[in-house]
Amino acid sequence: EERQDVMMHTPPMQDAAARAKLLPTESTSACSENDLRIAVDLLQWLAWWTATGHMGQHSSLNATESDPKYSLESCNLLQDAIMSNSTNGSGHQESGKLHSEDIQLCRDALNMLVKCIESNHDLRAAFFSQRSSGRFIIDILLACSEQTIREASLDTLSRLVDVDERMEGSSSREMCAVDNTKGKVDASLVRARSALTELLLEKHARQAAENSLSQCAEYFELLRRLLTGPFSDQAAARAQQLLEEEVRGLWDLPRCEMENDFRLEGHLRLVLTLTQALHCRWIGSQGVSTSKSGSHSHDQERKSIIELLTHDYLFPEAQLVIGEVPLSKQSAHQALHPRAATRRSRQATFELLADLAQHCPAKLQEVVQNLLKVHYSGQLEITDWEHLPEYSPRPHLGHVGLKNAGATCYMNSVFQQLFMQPEIRTAMLNALPDPAEMDEAAREDNVFYQLQSIFAALLGSSLDHYIPSGFWHA
Repeated sequence: EERQDVMMHTPPMQDAAARAKLLPTESTSACSENDLRIAVDLLQWLAWWTATGHMGQHSSLNATESDPKYSLESCNLLQDAIMSNSTNGSGHQESGKLHSEDIQLCRDALNMLVKCIESNHDLRAAFFSQRSSGRFIIDILLACSEQTIREASLDTLSRLVDVDERMEGSSSREMCAVDNTKGKVDASLVRARSALTELLLEKHARQAAENSLSQCAEYFELLRRLLTGPFSDQAAARAQQLLEEEVRGLWDLPRCEMENDFRLEGHLRLVLTLTQALHCRWIGSQGVSTSKSGSHSHDQERKSIIELLTHDYLFPEAQLVIGEVPLSKQSAHQALHPRAATRRSRQATFELLADLAQHCPAKLQEVVQNLLKVHYSGQLEITDWEHLPEYSPRPHLGHVGLKNAGATCYMNSVFQQLFMQPEIRTAMLNALPDPAEMDEAAREDNVFYQLQSIFAALLGSSLDHYIPSGFWHA
């Protein structure tokens, strides 16, 4: 009673850490259900405010002394403040850092929240049924600028619904809601998982994820953990509907060019998880329309998911080589910009292709045929071997070529491959020269220094190619 009285009457923004210490820290078994409900409400409120950086801003969000839940409902005003104050026009959140004590306080509150809810199964269903909980979950997963808090939130929510921390090997994993002590299905756990899944799939939540390019990784990871199956008949139908929506959406997803853009990777891995859980590797097969309303173009309906991933996501330049797309300024520009342009998005694309091919013979044949088609297979007549590079500006986000000295094409290819490895490129450019070889004459004969010059030109040249004559002479 004393703890409850202090919590209800202490101004919400004064000494939050001190108020948090009044909560049970070692055992919640001695607490009444009413105590636990109040603790859950206040812990959720505390984590919410610290995660969004509003601990000192309470002029319009004061709690009443008579009802602690009122302060929690007041936090609904946070969504508008977060979206208006913390994002810019590109959908990326500004990099405002939270105070280290706020971060630790939020993590402690989340950890204590799990302990309280785990001590009483009725609290779990009540927690996910509250309207404010939905806003809290979306805010802390997507609106929080601090990655460590988003990761802690992912862990907290995963523990509350008892799903595994990692998704590796999820296709063979069983995720039944069973009480190990009694061998019975835990109905509250089933309801909690279902409620959390539906919350994440609500329109406003999905839109928030689409707009949070650099902060949506934890959202997609939690969704994947919830959708590994096995499913009830109703849940399986919902998962099948979601899979079809996600596959159709692959045709319209924007290009991913920035390493901190996790949206494309999230959608690709969600498709992978659903195809594994539902055993639906036939999805998006050749000749199957991808448009629910028939509004997609004929070309989109003609393509299968294998063609889409191979041609658009990975190797758009090959379509110019094999003549599937007529050469034009626009097609040449698109050929240099695959839809999956980052390392993580390309890895997710390859993993989805590999899974589809591994478990479906028809898909395997289609993958092989497409890879043979988009790579040189000995059937193309290439006559323009004497191509001379143009002294033109380097294309936007394009690469730099190396001039062939006459018999250096294989060497140039090796250098380009090494340059494309981030660790090798960084190590090469950061290597310090030997002090004994600092003069200009020594550098001209130094093979390693000339190789560094090649890497520097590939990284920073403003022309479309570089002539490595210094390396030839060295």
